[in-house]
Amino acid sequence: MARLKSQGIDSVAICFLFSFLNPKNERVVGDKLIKEGSSVSCSSEVLPEFREYERMSTTVLDAYLKRIVEGYITNMGAILAKEGTAQFYVMQSNGGVVKAGVVKNKPVNMLLSGPAGGVAASKFLAELIGIDKLITFDMGGTSADVSTVVNGNLSWTSEGSIGGLPLKMPVVDIVTVGAGGGSIAWLDEGGALRVGPESAGAFPGPICYGLDGNDVTVTDCDLLCGFINPNYFLGGEMVLNAEKAKTEVAKFADEIGMSYEDTIRGVLNVVNSNMIRAIRLASVEKGLDTRDFSLIAFGGAGPVHAAALAKELNIPRVIVPFAPGVFSAYGIMVSDVQLDHSRTKILRTTGEKVEEFVKGTIEDVVAEAKSELEEQDISLEEAMLFPSLNMRYVGQSYEINVSFKGLADTLKSFHASHN
Repeated sequence: MARLKSQGIDSVAICFLFSFLNPKNERVVGDKLIKEGSSVSCSSEVLPEFREYERMSTTVLDAYLKRIVEGYITNMGAILAKEGTAQFYVMQSNGGVVKAGVVKNKPVNMLLSGPAGGVAASKFLAELIGIDKLITFDMGGTSADVSTVVNGNLSWTSEGSIGGLPLKMPVVDIVTVGAGGGSIAWLDEGGALRVGPESAGAFPGPICYGLDGNDVTVTDCDLLCGFINPNYFLGGEMVLNAEKAKTEVAKFADEIGMSYEDTIRGVLNVVNSNMIRAIRLASVEKGLDTRDFSLIAFGGAGPVHAAALAKELNIPRVIVPFAPGVFSAYGIMVSDVQLDHSRTKILRTTGEKVEEFVKGTIEDVVAEAKSELEEQDISLEEAMLFPSLNMRYVGQSYEINVSFKGLADTLKSFHASHN
């Protein structure tokens, strides 16, 4: 412990090889560190599943966030308590919310919560207007996030990554590209025009903000194309400087040897191509036909580019929701409480008493979920349970998730998913 303190380490991730089967040793070490004042993340609590590399990586991400999130949530709670609010909820990466105290214990659950809010809001709106197939397109200042709602359900995955580190837990399946309103136009070593992933951010921001930014961005080109009203930016609170943007874009055009008009057109074509690839990755490359979907566009820049993307991808309808700039925040308000629990029990479906074993394991998980639901002021009778199994053929490396409704039906669904 003295060695950890001497190196300024106050948050520790613990991952023992077989702790997903027996967490006792992890807990002994964790309790000792907690008594010494460290913040601790145990893999048997963060992700009680096999595959130690992904489990360790996810636990490290949790430990990295823990002190920061604990401080933030505690301070937020103190501020709200003064206003008479005893409890508040936080968005998770799985598209649901939980009371803030739960997130303090497992902050890794909120790593992708921002983009997930927009997808949750899209699902809610789709239900209201009677649409069950949506491609969600959230374009902000630095990136664009794409996901899908299929048959009224969020698309999710149990595998993601943050900064190249594996993240293994249920998250809304989102494809992200560095293409936003602040994305900067530049030339690569081969002389090709590129846009992003570097962004001008909010400060100094695009040239037209008038905050001493001098890099040509997507927003500057959108403005000069007439897609943005310079007198009604931020609801009229900010006037954009179109003349300055025009001057700097003309300089950039001279530098790269293109005409003023072709430069603007080129920047928009490149950024749109980047986002088209993201939409294809989230839809076409997963066997979905974009002609069957509507495109819902939100974020500060999403509605500006939506029509061009829909035309290119043969998407028949574009939906721009109310308050698109804060639509993700709206998603947090309308999301249900959602808790995820998992266990690793490896067995063949051809073994004896398999169904009995699976049902027994599910009962154990439900018993654990019951106590957590009570912490959310929800009884087990009020909750909807969705048990599922991760399944694979012998010899395969990774599994697919299949809803469990009895072993026979689950096997049929598993085989059908490969057709």
